[in-house]
Amino acid sequence: MAAGFMLRATMLSVSAGLLTACPERTAIWMVPGSTANHLEFEVGRRRGHPDPAAFRYLTMTACHGATKGFLWSVSQDASRRDVRGVSRVRFPETPPGYGHYGPTGPLLAGCYEASVNGSGRTRVEVQSDGSVVESSVDS
Repeated sequence: MAAGFMLRATMLSVSAGLLTACPERTAIWMVPGSTANHLEFEVGRRRGHPDPAAFRYLTMTACHGATKGFLWSVSQDASRRDVRGVSRVRFPETPPGYGHYGPTGPLLAGCYEASVNGSGRTRVEVQSDGSVVESSVDS
């Protein structure tokens, strides 16, 4: 009976540990020279070091309280085994072996946050002239 209790306690402890584990360390950053019509991001485990293995999905949303109603995401097609990883994603293109959700039209002036699986996040500001500035980096 004590062995059963210990096994359940151990399983509960392991489950709790898995649920509270730290997210995978990833980074996302805007490629220099990006514009509203040609916005590109690179992904890696560390900023400035592109790594295709670090990219499974990317989500771009409006910053809290700005540019309402925007959501775009790209993610690997889990049913395909032939998917090659990518370390660069251009809005609104969908890399081979990935699927997308959301609008594919031009970006309007405003603030957007981009995140990838794990901890990678960044914020970009699309200016009224079409230029884009990376305004904050959390990666």
